[in-house]
Amino acid sequence: MVHMTLELSDGNQLLASDVFEEVEYKGVEGDAMRVSCADAADAERLFGGMSEGGTVLCL
Repeated sequence: MVHMTLELSDGNQLLASDVFEEVEYKGVEGDAMRVSCADAADAERLFGGMSEGGTVLCL
């Protein structure tokens, strides 16, 4: 299982993992990401950019 934290230049953090603890591990089927932002506007900007053209799943 791989976990990483990337410190962004604006003080935010990008956290990524191949699976969260709440999900039964069935081998690598994709990956997940958690983002820590300074405020709601930052979160909305990042979410909009990362989700554009993709599929969003909320577990």
